[in-house]
Amino acid sequence: MRRAGTLHLLAASGYNVMVLAAGLFLVLTRLPIPRSIQVTLVLFVLAAYCMAVGYKPSIVRASLMAAAYLVSTLALRTPDGLSSIALAGIVYLLCEPGSAFDAGFQLSFMAVTGLVLFSPRLFHWAKKRTSGLRSSVARWGLTAGIGVLGTTLIAHMFTAPVVATHFGMVSVVSPLANGLTAFAVPVIYIGEVLSVAAFAFSEPASALAEGVTHFGVVWMRSVNEVVGNAPGAALEFAPIPSAVAAGLGAIPFLLSGEPRPAVPEDDAAIL
Repeated sequence: MRRAGTLHLLAASGYNVMVLAAGLFLVLTRLPIPRSIQVTLVLFVLAAYCMAVGYKPSIVRASLMAAAYLVSTLALRTPDGLSSIALAGIVYLLCEPGSAFDAGFQLSFMAVTGLVLFSPRLFHWAKKRTSGLRSSVARWGLTAGIGVLGTTLIAHMFTAPVVATHFGMVSVVSPLANGLTAFAVPVIYIGEVLSVAAFAFSEPASALAEGVTHFGVVWMRSVNEVVGNAPGAALEFAPIPSAVAAGLGAIPFLLSGEPRPAVPEDDAAIL
């Protein structure tokens, strides 16, 4: 998984926070309770999750960003990704200043900043290119495929200098491996939740739900074995100097130009 560039899928990360917050919020919005209570419950669960995993940089960053997003929508304001990242970084570094030199902190913030800067443009481009398709299924599938591959490329572009200076390795197949395995994480979560819920009613039903988890695990393992063991899957070298990594890391920022708002202006009133 290290050679395939998917080791982060085994760690508690912002991806876990996204799945947890989105899943919980989806359930709460179906209940007849005020939106303010829904947001409060999500924030309470995220705070508990941060405590449970030991306040890891990626978890705290994602939780603070989720809090900023939820509170802004509650206040009828348009969420801003870069402002949320800045808030998360300032708060975390005030508590743990030494984390600025930590690989986990750098990887987390670089990857998400890249996604905030480029993902809206990517999906806007994908939506524009697929708008001519008559089939809604084909349109959705192609847009989703472009989105998965594009977001992994963006994250890889922004984090490669950090990986090179800390670990002396760059995975060549990371975008492909992540694109093929990223969906397996929520599949595993869903299977475990269904298994636990079904166990109270029927052991066979619980075993069937556990099979969903098993499918996700087998798929993730198989893809990583094939892709990660391929010749030339990763380039290994002596760690590069931090100054060189900083220079390389600045290039995608210079190419980003003016940030595109996550919510188009004509949708602000709807939000």
